[in-house]
Amino acid sequence: MDLLQQLRDIEEPLAPGIFPLAIGWYALTVVVAIVLVTVVYLIVRYVRTQLPYWRIRRLASNLVSRYRSKLIHVDEFVDRSNALFKWVLIELEGRREVVSLYGMDWQFVLQERFSDERFMTGDGAIFGLARFTPEVLDLPDIGNLIAETLGRIKPQKHRST
Repeated sequence: MDLLQQLRDIEEPLAPGIFPLAIGWYALTVVVAIVLVTVVYLIVRYVRTQLPYWRIRRLASNLVSRYRSKLIHVDEFVDRSNALFKWVLIELEGRREVVSLYGMDWQFVLQERFSDERFMTGDGAIFGLARFTPEVLDLPDIGNLIAETLGRIKPQKHRST
C-alpha cells in the first residue's frame, strides 16, 4: 500500500494545438483568398464601367423632367441632349471620329449607336441641321426619345472581328 502512495496523480496530456495546420487548410485559405480578390476586382471593374452611364442616365432623367415641366425651352433641351450624346460617344466610348460630325452624319451615328430610326425620320432629326433653322420647333416625342435612349443607356459590348 505504501508503494501506491508514492505514485503521482495522473495528468491529462495537453490538448493538441491548432498549428501547424494540415496542408489542406493552407490550400483552402489560398483558394478562398483568390476567389475573394477576384470577386472584389470584378465588382470594382463593373462599378467603374457603369458609373459614368449611371451619371448620364441621372442627367438625362433630370433634363427630361425639367423639359416636361416646362422649366427649359425645347432649344435648350435639344442642345443639352446633344451635348450628352457627344459626351457619351466621345468621352465614354472613345469615338474621337465623331467630334466634328454634324447634320446627317451625326444623325446616322446616333441612329447606329442607339438603334433607333427616330434619329433619321422622327423627332430625333432635330439633332441634324434642323435645330439651326429659325423656325419654331414642335417636337412632341423628343422627351420620350431622350428618355428611351439616354435614360436607359448601357455600355456597348465590343465586337471582335
